[in-house]
Parts: sequence; C-alpha cells; structure tokens
Amino acid sequence: MQDTKLFETILGIQTPWRISCVALDTTGERVDLWAEHAETRWPCPECQQALPCHDHADERMWRHLDTCQYQTFLHARVPRVDCPTHGVRQVRVPWAEPRSRFTVLMERLVIDLIQQCNVLRFVKHPITNGVAEGLNSKIMSIKRKAGGFRNPSNFTTAIYFHCGGLDLYPR
Repeated sequence: MQDTKLFETILGIQTPWRISCVALDTTGERVDLWAEHAETRWPCPECQQALPCHDHADERMWRHLDTCQYQTFLHARVPRVDCPTHGVRQVRVPWAEPRSRFTVLMERLVIDLIQQCNVLRFVKHPITNGVAEGLNSKIMSIKRKAGGFRNPSNFTTAIYFHCGGLDLYPR
C-alpha cells in the first residue's frame, strides 16, 4: 500500500484520481503505474460544465520521469463526458497536457534540456529556416525515443551529442 501513496505524492495525484496498482519489472527495468478514479462529475474540457461520466476512452500510457534508473509509465482509462453543447469529449487529466504522451514533469525536463543546449540561441541569430527546422527535427526525434534512455543523464547526453555536433568516432 505504501508504494501507491508514494507515487501519488510524486505525481501530485489528488482526488478523484488515485494510483491503484504499481508493477515493478526488474528484468525490463520498468515501473508501471495504473491510475483509477472515484465516481464523480467531470468538467467538460470546452465549457467546464460538470457532467457525469459517459464512458471511458481506451487505456492510455504516459512516459514519466525515471524512478531511480527504471523507466516509469503511467496508465489510465480517461473518462469521457457527453456535453449537450460540445458532444462527447475526453476530460483532462492533471498529470499531462491533452494529446501528450508524456507527463508534465517529463515535458518540463525536456524543455529544460533543450534550453541547456542553447537552442534558443538559434532564434536570436540570422540563420535560414532550414537549419532551425533540421535542429528541431533532431530534438523531436530524440524526444520520441525518450523511452529508450535509462535515466535523464543519458537523455541529456543524447541531446548534447546530437545538438553539439560531436564526432561519434573521435581521432
């Protein structure tokens, strides 16, 4: 029971949500968390009108910051409401932005790493849009592969390597 409370605190999960299950896979170096909710009325994401749960979307998974050196994933079936004005809409979850595959804390880490790479310097200097788009593409590629890194320092190293133009085979 203590592990569920620990992860609720780490993720900042509050009522009506709770962590119902924690699965540790030491072989795969992975922690999976399942969030569930109590019966409640949910705000329509468009107009904020409180409505009962209509049904649930398929289970989604969000990548969270590593727990020690283990990759951490949060799973949940997100409720949907049937708004008389906007139709059936999926409610917002407190740990992630809409349509994101990462928790807010993971996205914050990525943003901080990008800023450390001096990516913003490219905005201030007159360069072609092609170079900026190429750099953005590299960073987005690294972000999509974020699940393959064992810890944030490996992720940081990957961004430094790709953004810094380091030679893979130094002489």
